[in-house]
Formats: sequence, structure tokens, C-alpha cells
Amino acid sequence: MDACYRYARHEKGVDTVLFGTGDINHLKENLKSILSPRLSEESIKKINQYFGHLKGVGLDFPRKK
Repeated sequence: MDACYRYARHEKGVDTVLFGTGDINHLKENLKSILSPRLSEESIKKINQYFGHLKGVGLDFPRKK
């Protein structure tokens, strides 16, 4: 999950990252990820390569009118 939170947290156009848990240790891990630095450019390119074709799941920005 670390990479997911770090990707979302630092992605242009993302204003909010929601997460939830009932476990204090998971909460601490989630917060650590959210507060961590941006992923490497290589990791971001791989994520975009694997998932960039998906539409309607948050990776495609809405069209400006």
C-alpha cells in the first residue's frame, strides 16, 4: 500500500487521499506512507505503464470545458 499512497499523495491534481482502518498500527503505517517523499520517476513510469490505460478509476483527468 505504501506505493499506492505515495503515488496518490504526490500526483498532480489530487487534492485528497482517503484511507480508513480500525487498527492503530495500520493507521500509523498509512500516515508514514502519506508523509513519505514522492516515488522515483522510474516507479511512477511503471505505474503509469501498468495502469495508465484504465479509464474511470481516477487516473484519467476530466476534460476541461
